[in-house]
Formats: sequence, C-alpha cells, structure tokens
Amino acid sequence: MPFPSLTASLTAALVLFHQTGVASPILHEKRTTLAPRKAVNFVDCTKNEKDKLEKGFADAATLGIYAYSNMKTDSKPWEHYFRTGDGKDTDYDKARSVWSMVESNNDPTNAPYTFSVRCGKKTDKSCKSGKSVGVTDSKPQDGNTLREMLICPLFFKDDSKETTHNLDFRKFEKPKRGQDNSWCAPGNNFIWYEVAGHTLLHEMTHLNAFGEAAGVPEHKDSKEGFMTHGTDDVGGLGNSYPVAARKLAEIWQKGQEEEGTLKPYQNAENLAGAALEWYMMDNCAKSGNPISEIPL
Repeated sequence: MPFPSLTASLTAALVLFHQTGVASPILHEKRTTLAPRKAVNFVDCTKNEKDKLEKGFADAATLGIYAYSNMKTDSKPWEHYFRTGDGKDTDYDKARSVWSMVESNNDPTNAPYTFSVRCGKKTDKSCKSGKSVGVTDSKPQDGNTLREMLICPLFFKDDSKETTHNLDFRKFEKPKRGQDNSWCAPGNNFIWYEVAGHTLLHEMTHLNAFGEAAGVPEHKDSKEGFMTHGTDDVGGLGNSYPVAARKLAEIWQKGQEEEGTLKPYQNAENLAGAALEWYMMDNCAKSGNPISEIPL
C-alpha cells in the first residue's frame, strides 16, 4: 500500500496545536547550562521575551550536546526516531553533527552560522491562527540579510504546554505523591516533557546555514525547488510533529520508503524529539528513577 506523499515544506514551520492548562507549582533546580547563544540578532523582542528565548536557546544547546555526547543507538529514543538497520550509521553520524552544531555557536568571535530572531505579533500572517509558536525560513541566505526565525506570541504564553517550561522546571529525583517535582514521574506522555528549548532546537535545525555548518548534505525542496541544508517538516503523516517523526522512522525501519522520502536526520522533529527523550530518560536512569518509555 503506498504511503502518503512525504513532502518537505516550503518554509519550515513549527505549528503546535495549543492546549490550555494551569501550570503546577515550580520547583527550581540549579543547573549548569551552556552559555546563552551570542550569534543571534533579536528583533522586536521585549526584555522578558529575550530573556525567555536566551534561556530556551541555552536549553536547546544542553539537549543537543547531551545527545551528541552519549546517545545510544540501542535506546528507545533512538528506536523512536531513527533507522535501526541499514542507514543507522548514517543517521548517527549526521544527527551527531547537527546536535554538536547547536553548542558550537556560543563563541561570538567565530560563529559558524548566524540568524535573526524576531518576536512576532498577532497580526503577523504566520501567527494569526494562534496555533503557531514559530516559523523559520529554510532558504539559503541571499546576500547579507540573515534568515529569520519568527517566534509567535503563543511561544510566550504561560499556558502553552509546549513552551512554558524549561529544563529546570522539575528535578531528576524520586517522584513525590501529589507533587509535580520530578521529570521521572511515571505514566506521562511526550507533551508533558516538552520545554521551550525543544521547540527552539527544532526550529534551529531548519536553518540552511545551520545544516551547512553541520555538514548535512543539501536536498531539493519538493515545492519551490530550492536547495537547502536545513531540515524540513515531513508532510502526509499527520499534524503532530512527534507522531509524524516516529512514523517516518518506522517507514524507514520497515523498508517502506519511497523515492524522495526524507531521511530521519533531514526531519526537524526526529532530531529534536530524540534529543529531548534521551535527555529525560538517561538522566532519570542515572538518578535511580528510570522510566521505560515516553509514549505519545
């Protein structure tokens, strides 16, 4: 049975469907995070918005470098998002190159890539629906104009489950009954673990300059036909990015890919979702409070 068309988007967009909710009391844990990114040009952002973005980018770097340093190819996070037979070594090499590139841009004197982050308004076309947290231009840079990552107002809302929290929202410790204290509490699905840094990691991989610096081969956009080193958002597998990413990996694992099917390392959420799941599951295991799997 043929699979739906697995097309790449024209302009890589992260559209997360918003679910309202009230955040639980926050228990902060002091962590040593990687330095905030320096090679980013912030436009139209308030101080609070910039502060949240800088914390999110630091968390994105933490997720990326953690996956780069010790991701295991026999783990559940790997199985969920990448090839496990033929092509596994390629996925591993390319994914690690991408993850390492997140942190490497912390040196402003020798940044391998630069981009612009603009804090959007409700009136921006890409933000009008109220369901999009961000849109990133994946086309190669033309001249000196930096490619833009547009961050929509939803990203900054306190009840946006996908972006409200940071990595220090919970600790890696034994869960306490009646308290939202631990990332290791059993029975939670993917969205419960999502943090702003996961969203920003997803968005960063869309940038052509990012992928080029990471050494990812360019591929042809199926609609406009431009060549890009940036990742795409796989089409035809549903509106949920984590669900689509896992389905894409499964297609490759079963040998059911078609000509032109995105490879797992070419899809943004395969890289971001795997990094988030690995960070959570491995740290819970190290704390003595393992979780067997993160369901969708």
